[in-house]
Amino acid sequence: MGCDDHGKVSPLDPHDARRVLLALAGRIDSALDTRVRCLRAVPRIDGSLYFDLEIRAGGTERIDQLASAELRSLGPRGEALRERISAALSACLAQPEFALLSFCNRDRSRIAFDDTVVDVLLAGRFAPGRTRWFDYVFEGAFQEIPERFDLRFLGPSGEIVFCVHSAGSAVREGGQRVMANHVLMLEIAADPRPAGLRSSLAHQVERFLGFTLSRAVHPGLRLEAAAQRSSARVNREGEASAEPTMPDDGEPISTTRWGNPHQWFQFFSDFEQERSNLCAVEISDPVACVIHGEAECGCIEPFTFTPTVEWVQPPWPRRRGLSAPGSSTHLTALGETEAVLGGHEKLERALEEARSNRQARLVLLNDTCLPKIIGDDVDSALARHRRQSPVPIVRMNTDLSSPDSIFGDLLRQVLEQGRHIERSNGLGLVGFPAGRGREELIGLLTRLGVERCACLLPEFGQSCSKPFLGCTAGVVYPFGLYVDLAEHLLASGEGPALCVLPAPYGIRRSLEWLDAIRELLGLPVEPLGWLGPVLERWAQLSAQAAEHALAVVVDASQRERLYEPRRLYGFELLPLLEEMGFALRVLVRGPEDSCVLSRLAEPDRHECFFFQSTEELDGLMSRGDFDAVYSDLSFDSRLTRKGKPPFHLGFLELGPAGGLRGLERLLSLCRWPFFRRYSRHLGRAT
Repeated sequence: MGCDDHGKVSPLDPHDARRVLLALAGRIDSALDTRVRCLRAVPRIDGSLYFDLEIRAGGTERIDQLASAELRSLGPRGEALRERISAALSACLAQPEFALLSFCNRDRSRIAFDDTVVDVLLAGRFAPGRTRWFDYVFEGAFQEIPERFDLRFLGPSGEIVFCVHSAGSAVREGGQRVMANHVLMLEIAADPRPAGLRSSLAHQVERFLGFTLSRAVHPGLRLEAAAQRSSARVNREGEASAEPTMPDDGEPISTTRWGNPHQWFQFFSDFEQERSNLCAVEISDPVACVIHGEAECGCIEPFTFTPTVEWVQPPWPRRRGLSAPGSSTHLTALGETEAVLGGHEKLERALEEARSNRQARLVLLNDTCLPKIIGDDVDSALARHRRQSPVPIVRMNTDLSSPDSIFGDLLRQVLEQGRHIERSNGLGLVGFPAGRGREELIGLLTRLGVERCACLLPEFGQSCSKPFLGCTAGVVYPFGLYVDLAEHLLASGEGPALCVLPAPYGIRRSLEWLDAIRELLGLPVEPLGWLGPVLERWAQLSAQAAEHALAVVVDASQRERLYEPRRLYGFELLPLLEEMGFALRVLVRGPEDSCVLSRLAEPDRHECFFFQSTEELDGLMSRGDFDAVYSDLSFDSRLTRKGKPPFHLGFLELGPAGGLRGLERLLSLCRWPFFRRYSRHLGRAT
């Protein structure tokens, strides 16, 4: 309880810091004997409280909550006062109306400056438009990059902007540091208050804010190493720079993640590729798909019968929207009523409809975000229908850590439905992307004498897995996801013996791949009469490609992906482009000793450039003699506004003939004048 301006008793507003402190002083005062009064409780920026006590026999004493040396100097009487204050204070902090003064995160041992740091440090204590310090009202928290966030207060003189950084960060230009500890640093970024006001307690918002932030950390709380590395780097002169570095924490690169501070130099987009791959999953059997969620769930990655433009360009063509004959889709389309009362009735009806599809060989359940939020008991419904269903029911487990993990778990469930093996001579192909290139490779294998080829992944299902498991040998496409799945799900001893070979892109790797297959299966040497025209055309196009240069932008921590096929969807990008005849320009964000050209066959033909800032990258793009730049993004204005068209892995195909088509596409792109001619009309290059 508290008192309003007319002295009447009123409920305590837990968001009004002044009233909370007045109430605390009143509680402390009530706990003391009649000879001692608590005049006020005042927060300090370091997280401590002090109390002004009036001791009638000896004047006024200022007693610190944590270091009460003054009380100890009073002997036994002071010790009794300290115990009473401590008990009253503990009782107050246990009550929700004193949450602004509470200690937070005591059970937490680590903290990282990422998209969760605002919630962790504010710990539910701040409410926009309600939390206030005297006449200063909290407006909100704003986070544009993980390494820092802003807290804004509106007061009589205007808006004050505070910035919270990770520990060790440099103060921004024009800012003023007011508090720092081993986890964070508090800075005033914008301050309209007249200088004279800041000496008054009622205007010291930074005192209140520093107090609450300090109580959200403790000595045992450790700042995550990745966040510490990203909070500052050292430039060429050895001085600290505020520009964050690229944490190599194993997380996939995402160009759509909110607040991503690295987006300006990221031209690879791993997470979006993973998600798109999952949404384009192709099951070879007739499937009854149950989508338990809102109607809007189908708008995130819509299925269409014509090609659509996505955020990223896939590494190989996808056959989206295609289903085996007899497939069906059942959407629960949850609305407001189900959001309140639960969607179990619609889920039951959808599962029953899916089970009634007599052509389906599989039921696939995808329970989306809303059922998890409202607490639908999907597990019980799934178990009940599995007991009654004549066909297997599998679940897309979206609680897993990544789209690739979800994909792998889905494949595991499908494979577990039956491993009946009928042995026959044949070669299994794991992970080779469907399309013209794969069909041509199978044709070449038939020429070599391979009796039968069975493909598993990207598409999967019983109609794929049974023929594959019956093969005598198998080759795995060297993409990390497929290699991992083959090792954990397919290498059980029941199926074919598996090996991983470099993917057959370009002439050299294609011939090596075919020769390795011949040796693997013990086939005789086959004359390659068909190869002559291909080599002749390749030589002609390579000579033309030598007149053009292609560029790739990469962070120094990610340079291995330019060579390592497991990290780039099976492609050895730089060696392949070099074999095609192009000159290469590699733009590396990092120190000048991170050159990536030494592993190429002709490094002297190529150049490596280094940059550390947006301005340096912008200059390299403007002055570069290259004709196109690699980017996963479908529309990359960073390039087109500089007159540079983007290219991507989808230009390239498997096999010798596919390599020729890829070379022709890249040459056409280099010669295309559209962006060079009209870049000045595309807006300012940023």
